[in-house]
Amino acid sequence: MKELNILLVSQHESIRKEVREVLLARQFVIYEASNAHECFEILEKYPIDIALIRENLPGRSGMDILKEIKDRQIDTEVIMGAETITRNDLMRALHLGASDFLALPACTEDIVNAIDQTISTRKLAWQLRINPVIASDNDIKYTFKGQSKKIRQIHMLARQVAHSHCNSVLLTGESGTGKEVVARAIHKMSRRNNHPFIAVNCSAVPEELFESSFFGYVKGTFTGAAEDRPGWFEMADGGTLMLDEIGDLKYSLQSKLLRVLDDMVIRRLGSRKETKVNVRIIAATNQNLEEKIANGKFRSDLYHRLTHFRISLPTLRERKEDIPLLLEHFASYFSTINGKTLYKFETEIPAHLMEYDFPGNVRELKNMVERAMILCTSNTLRWRHFQPFFSHSVHKPETEIPFQSYNLTEIEEEIIRQALENYGWNKTRAADALNITRQSLERRILKHQIYSPSQK
Repeated sequence: MKELNILLVSQHESIRKEVREVLLARQFVIYEASNAHECFEILEKYPIDIALIRENLPGRSGMDILKEIKDRQIDTEVIMGAETITRNDLMRALHLGASDFLALPACTEDIVNAIDQTISTRKLAWQLRINPVIASDNDIKYTFKGQSKKIRQIHMLARQVAHSHCNSVLLTGESGTGKEVVARAIHKMSRRNNHPFIAVNCSAVPEELFESSFFGYVKGTFTGAAEDRPGWFEMADGGTLMLDEIGDLKYSLQSKLLRVLDDMVIRRLGSRKETKVNVRIIAATNQNLEEKIANGKFRSDLYHRLTHFRISLPTLRERKEDIPLLLEHFASYFSTINGKTLYKFETEIPAHLMEYDFPGNVRELKNMVERAMILCTSNTLRWRHFQPFFSHSVHKPETEIPFQSYNLTEIEEEIIRQALENYGWNKTRAADALNITRQSLERRILKHQIYSPSQK
């Protein structure tokens, strides 16, 4: 198993030292930053697996850092920490994709548990990414789970282009609509499915590494080139190369990509040998490329080279009738991977969800169901498990208590109290449901001074 790289972001050196000592004992590789600038310097240089970010940082908030990490699609899980946070901030962080929230000050066991949970989730995500067959099979099920006319049309188009000889496909649509999922589906349904599917985030490729990443290099070409390495085009030979966020590719690099797309011949850095590759290109973007062309930010010849066949993905708000089936699928999926048994939903959940516009689309719904499943400690998923993630635009029962801010300590207390009540104050079963040890639960019960009815 590879060593995990952990980044600690806090302006307090004493806090970083305390956490560092705990994590070094777990044989993690630790990096530290005291502000946003240092944080992104490290993220650009090193493959950070998990970042622990304090919300209140000098000059720039942890929330802003989280947003930029997700906007730039840096492959790093983020655990946020804060003493208090407003309700809107909490919802924003969850929608942005924070893996976990820690109430500060947090004990070392809480930190380790949060990291362990994030590692487990990341292992699954990595397994799906490196195994295209697994990823395709699972993702196709939920992407095309629905009876709406729009999603049936997407399925038909994906199948048609998969069976064709078209080697340039452009997928457009808002973030979270499932562009990579559709790309994997096309690959899976094509004659190329026994060859690799390689997904590349164009916005995350540094300019100085573009050629070595896409075309590869030979040993000794530059310092650190200890052996020959194929580029992404060679790695995807016979299969599919997905160019995600193609609209973010720097203009200066677009001509280099275009040259290869024209003849499908690459040459590794440091080599004179030309290699012919056979790759289907699937580009994807959430931007208006025609507008970028008009503004001189995207090459028209590259655009036409990429758009031999175009599929525009609908937003979730355009196919709300699919929400009940997606809800059922995600709940079943997360029940399986978390070892839970889920028998039923409260009947009003689908109707409430269909009142929401889901700006984050299917990805937001998937994340929402996952977090609701974490809060659910019984075999029934209830509307209250979803309520912390919504703004006032979504209907809520009149019995809900209005408030202006969430204190994370209070959230923890409420979840623990709910678990104890659901399991008849059986601490062992409640701890198992919360995925913590009984000893950890006992400490939290003492911390929050939670008493059973018989103790009052």
